[in-house]
Amino acid sequence: MVIFVAALVWLGNKKHDGSSVDDTIDAILDADTTNLNIRNVPRDSAPRYKFANAKASLPRTIHDITEVVPVQHTTAMSFGGPHGKAAVTHAHAPRQPGSTSVVPKLSVGNTPLLPLLLLLCSTILSAFGVRGYPKPIACAATSGYNKDESPKQTPTPFVRTLVTMYVASFFLGPLLDNYHGLFGVLSYGENSLPFSIQWHETVLLKSALWVPLTFGGAGLVMTAILKALDDKFQTDKEVLNPSWPKIFYSISFFSGQYWLSGLLDNLQVPLPAIHAALAILAFAGWYVFDGSTAGALLGLCTAVAGIVTEVVLVSQDIYQYTHADFYGVCSWIPWVYFLGAPAVGNLARGVERAYHRATADAAE
Repeated sequence: MVIFVAALVWLGNKKHDGSSVDDTIDAILDADTTNLNIRNVPRDSAPRYKFANAKASLPRTIHDITEVVPVQHTTAMSFGGPHGKAAVTHAHAPRQPGSTSVVPKLSVGNTPLLPLLLLLCSTILSAFGVRGYPKPIACAATSGYNKDESPKQTPTPFVRTLVTMYVASFFLGPLLDNYHGLFGVLSYGENSLPFSIQWHETVLLKSALWVPLTFGGAGLVMTAILKALDDKFQTDKEVLNPSWPKIFYSISFFSGQYWLSGLLDNLQVPLPAIHAALAILAFAGWYVFDGSTAGALLGLCTAVAGIVTEVVLVSQDIYQYTHADFYGVCSWIPWVYFLGAPAVGNLARGVERAYHRATADAAE
Protein backbone atom coordinates (compact mmCIF):
# COMPACT_ATOMS: atom_id res chain seq x y z
CA MET A 1 0.00 0.00 0.00
CA VAL A 2 2.85 2.38 0.78
CA ILE A 3 4.39 1.58 -2.65
CA PHE A 4 1.02 2.30 -4.27
CA VAL A 5 0.84 5.75 -2.65
CA ALA A 6 4.44 6.48 -3.65
CA ALA A 7 3.59 5.58 -7.24
CA LEU A 8 0.68 8.02 -7.17
CA VAL A 9 2.91 10.84 -6.00
CA TRP A 10 5.61 10.07 -8.59
CA LEU A 11 3.20 9.78 -11.48
CA GLY A 12 1.33 12.89 -10.33
CA ASN A 13 4.43 15.01 -10.66
CA LYS A 14 6.07 13.34 -13.68
CA LYS A 15 5.76 15.03 -17.08
CA HIS A 16 6.22 13.13 -20.31
CA ASP A 17 7.40 14.44 -23.69
CA GLY A 18 4.58 14.84 -26.18
CA SER A 19 1.68 16.85 -27.32
CA SER A 20 -1.36 16.60 -25.03
CA VAL A 21 -3.78 14.36 -23.19
CA ASP A 22 -5.47 11.84 -25.50
CA ASP A 23 -8.43 10.87 -23.39
CA THR A 24 -10.36 12.85 -20.78
CA ILE A 25 -13.69 12.47 -19.10
CA ASP A 26 -15.84 15.42 -18.20
CA ALA A 27 -18.37 13.56 -16.10
CA ILE A 28 -18.59 14.55 -12.45
CA LEU A 29 -19.99 12.08 -10.00
CA ASP A 30 -22.39 12.87 -7.23
CA ALA A 31 -22.54 9.35 -5.81
CA ASP A 32 -22.67 8.89 -2.04
CA THR A 33 -19.81 6.49 -1.46
CA THR A 34 -17.68 5.95 1.60
CA ASN A 35 -16.56 2.41 1.00
CA LEU A 36 -13.26 1.19 -0.35
CA ASN A 37 -13.52 -1.13 -3.38
CA ILE A 38 -10.47 -3.01 -4.56
CA ARG A 39 -10.50 -5.60 -7.33
CA ASN A 40 -7.59 -7.88 -7.92
CA VAL A 41 -5.51 -7.38 -11.03
CA PRO A 42 -3.48 -10.01 -12.92
CA ARG A 43 0.14 -9.84 -11.75
CA ASP A 44 1.58 -10.37 -15.22
CA SER A 45 0.40 -7.00 -16.47
CA ALA A 46 2.62 -3.94 -16.36
CA PRO A 47 0.70 -1.31 -14.34
CA ARG A 48 0.41 2.32 -15.24
CA TYR A 49 -1.93 5.02 -14.07
CA LYS A 50 -4.11 7.63 -15.76
CA PHE A 51 -6.06 10.34 -14.12
CA ALA A 52 -8.87 12.28 -15.73
CA ASN A 53 -8.63 16.03 -15.82
CA ALA A 54 -11.07 17.91 -13.70
CA LYS A 55 -13.32 20.49 -15.24
CA ALA A 56 -12.00 23.98 -15.41
CA SER A 57 -14.82 25.12 -13.17
CA LEU A 58 -14.09 22.57 -10.44
CA PRO A 59 -15.86 23.78 -7.26
CA ARG A 60 -13.83 24.33 -4.11
CA THR A 61 -15.77 21.66 -2.27
CA ILE A 62 -15.64 17.91 -2.05
CA HIS A 63 -18.92 17.64 -4.00
CA ASP A 64 -17.12 17.44 -7.36
CA ILE A 65 -14.06 15.26 -7.89
CA THR A 66 -12.52 13.80 -11.00
CA GLU A 67 -13.23 10.22 -12.02
CA VAL A 68 -11.00 7.62 -13.59
CA VAL A 69 -10.66 6.62 -17.21
CA PRO A 70 -12.19 3.14 -17.41
CA VAL A 71 -9.85 0.71 -19.14
CA GLN A 72 -9.48 -3.03 -19.09
CA HIS A 73 -8.41 -4.84 -15.94
CA THR A 74 -8.76 -1.80 -13.71
CA THR A 75 -8.27 -1.48 -10.01
CA ALA A 76 -10.62 1.23 -8.77
CA MET A 77 -10.25 2.89 -5.38
CA SER A 78 -13.00 5.29 -4.37
CA PHE A 79 -13.72 7.30 -1.29
CA GLY A 80 -15.56 10.46 -0.42
CA GLY A 81 -17.99 12.22 1.86
CA PRO A 82 -21.76 12.32 1.71
CA HIS A 83 -21.73 13.99 -1.74
CA GLY A 84 -18.31 13.34 -3.12
CA LYS A 85 -16.29 10.59 -4.76
CA ALA A 86 -12.72 10.15 -5.89
CA ALA A 87 -11.36 7.22 -7.86
CA VAL A 88 -8.10 6.01 -9.36
CA THR A 89 -7.85 3.54 -12.23
CA HIS A 90 -5.12 0.96 -12.45
CA ALA A 91 -4.78 0.52 -16.23
CA HIS A 92 -3.13 -2.50 -17.81
CA ALA A 93 -3.61 -1.65 -21.47
CA PRO A 94 -0.25 -1.25 -23.22
CA ARG A 95 0.84 2.26 -23.90
CA GLN A 96 0.58 3.40 -27.51
CA PRO A 97 3.87 4.43 -29.07
CA GLY A 98 4.31 8.16 -29.21
CA SER A 99 1.39 8.88 -26.93
CA THR A 100 1.98 11.24 -24.08
CA SER A 101 -0.03 12.51 -21.18
CA VAL A 102 0.19 15.29 -18.70
CA VAL A 103 -1.31 14.47 -15.34
CA PRO A 104 -2.26 17.34 -13.07
CA LYS A 105 -1.70 17.09 -9.33
CA LEU A 106 -4.65 15.55 -7.57
CA SER A 107 -6.61 17.93 -5.38
CA VAL A 108 -10.00 18.32 -3.79
CA GLY A 109 -10.74 22.01 -3.91
CA ASN A 110 -7.87 23.71 -2.11
CA THR A 111 -7.00 20.53 -0.18
CA PRO A 112 -4.24 18.31 -1.65
CA LEU A 113 -5.40 14.77 -2.25
CA LEU A 114 -2.14 13.16 -1.09
CA PRO A 115 -2.80 13.61 2.66
CA LEU A 116 -6.24 12.09 2.18
CA LEU A 117 -4.71 9.11 0.39
CA LEU A 118 -2.15 8.68 3.16
CA LEU A 119 -4.90 8.84 5.78
CA LEU A 120 -6.87 6.21 3.91
CA CYS A 121 -3.74 4.07 3.53
CA SER A 122 -3.07 4.19 7.26
CA THR A 123 -6.69 3.32 8.01
CA ILE A 124 -6.46 0.25 5.79
CA LEU A 125 -3.23 -0.86 7.45
CA SER A 126 -4.78 -0.49 10.88
CA ALA A 127 -7.95 -2.34 9.85
CA PHE A 128 -6.03 -5.36 8.55
CA GLY A 129 -3.59 -5.36 11.49
CA VAL A 130 -0.40 -4.94 9.50
CA ARG A 131 2.56 -6.36 11.42
CA GLY A 132 6.25 -5.79 11.37
CA TYR A 133 6.31 -2.04 12.03
CA PRO A 134 8.47 -1.17 15.04
CA LYS A 135 6.71 2.19 15.43
CA PRO A 136 3.29 3.58 14.50
CA ILE A 137 3.09 5.15 11.03
CA ALA A 138 4.03 8.77 11.53
CA CYS A 139 2.40 10.13 8.38
CA ALA A 140 -1.18 9.35 9.35
CA ALA A 141 -3.57 10.19 12.14
CA THR A 142 -4.44 6.51 12.62
CA SER A 143 -1.78 4.38 14.28
CA GLY A 144 -0.65 0.96 13.07
CA TYR A 145 0.12 -0.30 16.59
CA ASN A 146 0.30 -4.06 16.90
CA LYS A 147 -1.98 -5.12 19.74
CA ASP A 148 -0.21 -8.45 20.09
CA GLU A 149 3.02 -6.73 21.15
CA SER A 150 2.34 -5.69 24.74
CA PRO A 151 5.02 -3.63 26.55
CA LYS A 152 7.37 -5.58 28.76
CA GLN A 153 6.24 -5.55 32.36
CA THR A 154 8.92 -4.87 34.96
CA PRO A 155 8.58 -4.84 38.75
CA THR A 156 8.02 -1.44 40.32
CA PRO A 157 10.87 0.16 42.30
CA PHE A 158 9.03 -0.56 45.56
CA VAL A 159 8.60 -4.26 44.77
CA ARG A 160 12.27 -4.51 43.84
CA THR A 161 13.12 -2.75 47.10
CA LEU A 162 11.16 -5.33 49.09
CA VAL A 163 13.03 -8.16 47.40
CA THR A 164 16.39 -6.46 47.95
CA MET A 165 15.68 -5.80 51.61
CA TYR A 166 14.68 -9.41 52.17
CA VAL A 167 17.95 -10.62 50.65
CA ALA A 168 20.04 -8.06 52.56
CA SER A 169 18.38 -8.91 55.89
CA PHE A 170 18.67 -12.62 55.11
CA PHE A 171 22.48 -12.35 55.09
CA LEU A 172 23.02 -9.55 57.63
CA GLY A 173 20.71 -11.05 60.27
CA PRO A 174 22.83 -14.11 61.12
CA LEU A 175 25.92 -11.88 61.42
CA LEU A 176 24.20 -9.82 64.10
CA ASP A 177 22.70 -12.84 65.82
CA ASN A 178 26.20 -14.27 65.87
CA TYR A 179 27.21 -11.67 68.50
CA HIS A 180 24.70 -13.05 70.99
CA GLY A 181 25.65 -16.60 70.13
CA LEU A 182 29.39 -16.07 70.63
CA PHE A 183 28.91 -14.08 73.86
CA GLY A 184 26.69 -16.82 75.26
CA VAL A 185 23.64 -14.56 75.55
CA LEU A 186 21.52 -17.36 74.11
CA SER A 187 21.88 -20.94 72.96
CA TYR A 188 19.98 -22.99 70.40
CA GLY A 189 18.50 -26.39 71.10
CA GLU A 190 18.98 -29.40 68.87
CA ASN A 191 15.50 -29.04 67.39
CA SER A 192 16.29 -25.51 66.16
CA LEU A 193 18.85 -26.72 63.57
CA PRO A 194 21.91 -24.87 64.93
CA PHE A 195 25.04 -24.45 62.84
CA SER A 196 28.46 -22.92 63.27
CA ILE A 197 31.34 -21.95 60.99
CA GLN A 198 34.84 -22.51 62.36
CA TRP A 199 38.36 -21.76 61.26
CA HIS A 200 40.65 -24.26 62.95
CA GLU A 201 39.51 -23.91 66.57
CA THR A 202 38.00 -20.43 66.21
CA VAL A 203 34.23 -20.14 65.83
CA LEU A 204 33.46 -17.46 63.23
CA LEU A 205 29.68 -17.75 63.02
CA LYS A 206 27.17 -19.37 65.34
CA SER A 207 23.44 -19.31 64.63
CA ALA A 208 20.52 -21.48 63.46
CA LEU A 209 19.23 -22.31 59.99
CA TRP A 210 15.86 -20.58 60.52
CA VAL A 211 17.44 -17.29 61.66
CA PRO A 212 18.15 -15.97 58.13
CA LEU A 213 14.51 -16.57 57.18
CA THR A 214 13.16 -14.66 60.18
CA PHE A 215 15.54 -11.73 59.68
CA GLY A 216 14.71 -11.63 55.97
CA GLY A 217 10.99 -11.55 56.69
CA ALA A 218 11.50 -8.86 59.33
CA GLY A 219 13.42 -6.67 56.88
CA LEU A 220 10.68 -7.02 54.27
CA VAL A 221 7.85 -6.21 56.70
CA MET A 222 9.73 -3.26 58.21
CA THR A 223 10.31 -1.83 54.73
CA ALA A 224 6.61 -2.06 53.88
CA ILE A 225 5.58 -0.47 57.19
CA LEU A 226 8.08 2.37 56.80
CA LYS A 227 6.84 3.09 53.27
CA ALA A 228 3.27 3.42 54.57
CA LEU A 229 4.36 5.59 57.51
CA ASP A 230 6.44 7.88 55.30
CA ASP A 231 3.42 8.43 53.05
CA LYS A 232 1.11 8.92 56.03
CA PHE A 233 3.24 11.48 57.86
CA GLN A 234 4.80 13.04 54.74
CA THR A 235 8.38 12.54 55.82
CA ASP A 236 10.80 15.29 54.78
CA LYS A 237 12.63 14.80 51.51
CA GLU A 238 15.97 15.12 53.29
CA VAL A 239 15.11 12.13 55.48
CA LEU A 240 13.75 10.19 52.51
CA ASN A 241 17.04 10.64 50.63
CA PRO A 242 19.85 9.69 53.02
CA SER A 243 23.36 9.63 51.60
CA TRP A 244 25.06 6.29 51.28
CA PRO A 245 27.68 7.14 53.94
CA LYS A 246 24.83 7.97 56.33
CA ILE A 247 23.16 4.66 55.50
CA PHE A 248 26.33 2.70 56.20
CA TYR A 249 26.98 4.65 59.42
CA SER A 250 23.49 3.86 60.69
CA ILE A 251 23.97 0.15 59.97
CA SER A 252 27.39 0.19 61.67
CA PHE A 253 25.96 2.03 64.69
CA PHE A 254 23.21 -0.58 65.00
CA SER A 255 25.74 -3.38 64.66
CA GLY A 256 27.88 -1.79 67.38
CA GLN A 257 24.95 -1.60 69.79
CA TYR A 258 24.07 -5.23 69.02
CA TRP A 259 27.65 -6.25 69.85
CA LEU A 260 27.70 -4.14 73.02
CA SER A 261 24.48 -5.73 74.30
CA GLY A 262 26.08 -9.16 74.06
CA LEU A 263 29.24 -7.94 75.77
CA LEU A 264 27.39 -6.29 78.69
CA ASP A 265 25.27 -9.38 79.24
CA ASN A 266 28.32 -11.62 79.11
CA LEU A 267 30.08 -9.45 81.70
CA GLN A 268 26.91 -9.58 83.83
CA VAL A 269 26.72 -5.82 84.15
CA PRO A 270 23.82 -4.75 86.39
CA LEU A 271 20.54 -4.78 84.51
CA PRO A 272 19.73 -1.05 85.04
CA ALA A 273 23.10 -0.10 83.56
CA ILE A 274 22.48 -2.29 80.50
CA HIS A 275 19.06 -0.69 80.03
CA ALA A 276 20.49 2.82 80.35
CA ALA A 277 23.37 2.25 77.94
CA LEU A 278 21.28 0.55 75.26
CA ALA A 279 18.41 3.06 75.60
CA ILE A 280 20.74 6.04 75.15
CA LEU A 281 22.27 4.46 72.05
CA ALA A 282 18.82 3.64 70.66
CA PHE A 283 17.43 7.18 70.95
CA ALA A 284 20.70 8.78 69.86
CA GLY A 285 20.84 6.58 66.78
CA TRP A 286 17.25 7.41 65.85
CA TYR A 287 17.82 11.15 66.35
CA VAL A 288 21.06 11.31 64.35
CA PHE A 289 20.28 8.92 61.52
CA ASP A 290 16.50 9.38 61.15
CA GLY A 291 14.64 11.80 63.41
CA SER A 292 11.30 11.32 61.68
CA THR A 293 7.95 10.39 63.18
CA ALA A 294 7.73 7.47 60.78
CA GLY A 295 11.11 6.19 61.95
CA ALA A 296 10.14 6.47 65.63
CA LEU A 297 6.89 4.59 65.10
CA LEU A 298 8.70 1.91 63.12
CA GLY A 299 11.17 1.52 65.99
CA LEU A 300 8.33 1.19 68.48
CA CYS A 301 6.53 -1.40 66.35
CA THR A 302 9.75 -3.37 65.88
CA ALA A 303 10.51 -3.35 69.62
CA VAL A 304 7.06 -4.61 70.59
CA ALA A 305 6.77 -7.18 67.79
CA GLY A 306 10.34 -8.38 68.37
CA ILE A 307 10.01 -9.19 72.05
CA VAL A 308 6.57 -10.80 71.56
CA THR A 309 7.99 -13.02 68.83
CA GLU A 310 10.92 -14.04 71.02
CA VAL A 311 8.64 -14.89 73.94
CA VAL A 312 6.70 -17.23 71.65
CA LEU A 313 9.85 -18.87 70.24
CA VAL A 314 11.40 -19.37 73.67
CA SER A 315 8.21 -20.92 74.97
CA GLN A 316 8.55 -23.56 72.23
CA ASP A 317 12.09 -24.41 73.45
CA ILE A 318 13.61 -23.32 70.16
CA TYR A 319 16.32 -21.41 72.03
CA GLN A 320 17.03 -20.10 75.54
CA TYR A 321 18.49 -16.92 77.02
CA THR A 322 21.24 -17.38 79.58
CA HIS A 323 20.17 -14.47 81.84
CA ALA A 324 16.49 -14.22 81.05
CA ASP A 325 14.44 -11.92 83.31
CA PHE A 326 11.18 -11.36 81.41
CA TYR A 327 9.07 -14.33 80.25
CA GLY A 328 12.16 -16.26 79.24
CA VAL A 329 13.92 -13.38 77.42
CA CYS A 330 16.16 -10.49 78.37
CA SER A 331 14.17 -7.34 79.11
CA TRP A 332 16.74 -5.10 77.40
CA ILE A 333 16.24 -6.65 73.93
CA PRO A 334 13.58 -4.07 72.83
CA TRP A 335 16.25 -1.32 72.78
CA VAL A 336 18.17 -3.34 70.23
CA TYR A 337 15.09 -3.81 68.09
CA PHE A 338 14.29 -0.10 68.28
CA LEU A 339 17.67 0.90 66.86
CA GLY A 340 17.23 -1.59 64.05
CA ALA A 341 14.51 0.64 62.60
CA PRO A 342 16.79 3.53 61.49
CA ALA A 343 19.31 1.09 60.03
CA VAL A 344 16.77 -0.92 58.04
CA GLY A 345 14.74 2.19 57.20
CA ASN A 346 17.65 4.17 55.78
CA LEU A 347 18.83 1.22 53.72
CA ALA A 348 15.32 0.71 52.33
CA ARG A 349 15.00 4.39 51.43
CA GLY A 350 18.36 4.43 49.71
CA VAL A 351 17.65 1.26 47.74
CA GLU A 352 14.25 2.50 46.56
CA ARG A 353 15.75 5.84 45.51
CA ALA A 354 18.38 4.01 43.46
CA TYR A 355 15.71 1.92 41.74
CA HIS A 356 13.65 5.02 40.93
CA ARG A 357 16.67 6.66 39.33
CA ALA A 358 17.48 3.53 37.35
CA THR A 359 13.89 3.37 36.09
CA ALA A 360 13.96 7.03 35.07
CA ASP A 361 17.27 6.60 33.24
CA ALA A 362 15.94 3.56 31.40
CA ALA A 363 12.84 5.50 30.33
CA GLU A 364 15.01 8.21 28.77
